[in-house]
Amino acid sequence: MLSIVIPAYNEESIITETITNVKEVLLAIDQNFEIIVVDNNSTDNTSDLAKSLGAKVFFEPENSIAKARNMGTKHASGDILIFIDADSKLSKKLVLQSLLALDEGLIAVSAISSLDKYPSLISFGIWLYNLISIVFKIGIGQFIMIRKKDFDVIGGFDETYYAFEELEFFKQLKLKYSRRSFKVLTIPVETSSRKFEKGKTDTTKFLLLLLAYFKNPKVGQDKKQLDFWYKRSDVQNSRFSRYRKWLVVFFMFLFWSNTALLKTNNQILEYSFLITPIIFFIMLFVIIQDKSKIKDFLLMFLITMIIEIVGVKTGFPFGRYLYDPAYASIGIGEVPIFIGFAWYILIVGISKVTASRVLSAIYIVILDLILEVFAVEMGIWTWTQRYNNILYAPIWNYISWGIIAFLLYPIAKKQGTDIFIMAFLLVVIIGYFSSSLIILGQPIIAIFGYMFCIVLVITAIKTGVNEIANIC
Repeated sequence: MLSIVIPAYNEESIITETITNVKEVLLAIDQNFEIIVVDNNSTDNTSDLAKSLGAKVFFEPENSIAKARNMGTKHASGDILIFIDADSKLSKKLVLQSLLALDEGLIAVSAISSLDKYPSLISFGIWLYNLISIVFKIGIGQFIMIRKKDFDVIGGFDETYYAFEELEFFKQLKLKYSRRSFKVLTIPVETSSRKFEKGKTDTTKFLLLLLAYFKNPKVGQDKKQLDFWYKRSDVQNSRFSRYRKWLVVFFMFLFWSNTALLKTNNQILEYSFLITPIIFFIMLFVIIQDKSKIKDFLLMFLITMIIEIVGVKTGFPFGRYLYDPAYASIGIGEVPIFIGFAWYILIVGISKVTASRVLSAIYIVILDLILEVFAVEMGIWTWTQRYNNILYAPIWNYISWGIIAFLLYPIAKKQGTDIFIMAFLLVVIIGYFSSSLIILGQPIIAIFGYMFCIVLVITAIKTGVNEIANIC
């Protein structure tokens, strides 16, 4: 006999479909079964709906999927347990192949997953996770089949975990038995895409938590980090969350349309001195989402603008240079106002994705190497120092950038928004620089810029994972 255990928290919109699916599949293979729904402190009609469909319903007062699953097994009468999520569906083929695997001597079986739809680009990452699951035999929580006696030997799910409890379960299973005792089937179990839908779950936080777990399993025990799984609140509730993605797309369009204009020599390019400050100004609204951070922004803006004005007037600390009059016409003291915005965005972005002052300073210097070539080729500013009759940026320019980034790191690190958003904005900006440099005849610097974009994304992921792992 099979006991199907379904933990459920406020699932009235989907529990009927799930239970109906289980019945249809198990009746089709002529299998004795019982359906156990564990109400994990729901505030809706989940329990009543489950009872009306013939399921056995038990109550677990603490919001904990590990405790809910264990509660279900305490009341299970079957020889074999099947754990599925309330938003997942069984298939006849998956159940039959899993039963066959147990008959052949395996202790437990899991499966890969397939979403009912793919609402965002990042949701396609589920197939990468499927591949990792198969290779490393880590399985998924949406489907687990195991004999009840073996489940008891393992000790059930570790109730100190509020997430990734299934990964701990698979780990203990392989320690108690062996790696060969467990298999991930390549037959997918269909599950809801709601984790990847806007406003349901902070997807980037979820991915960072998952990666952080493999570095520090205690991540799954920190309920404060996992509240979006239990509260089901609108986790992207900031004032600009609805429009953030579209703003980023807008930035990409404005930046890279300028690249196209370079190629066609369109006269609209002459208005870049107006477009550029507008773009950077709008970017600030994506980054500064907390009023308390405005003071820090104004401080950094003031500091960097003063440094720039002194630099233009005296040549210290960067060297002798002049801004194009068209850009400087919207500025202060012969310095374009968007330079202060750009300083803030670039330093905050780099500080956000890096884990130390030194690395932040190094990355800022690398960024300036790309920026200097781009700005000079575009005519945004001109260096007045010459070497072998060639205008160049002196070494002190790069050293000064690094020192300023190093000193401003503590302030900048506290700024900004989601680490991936900051990384993506940097990629958009540097990608624009690089695309333009190809057209401007600097392909080597452009390739270097594209490579730096990849490094930034990898660094952002590593920093985000380490920050979560260290908290826990």
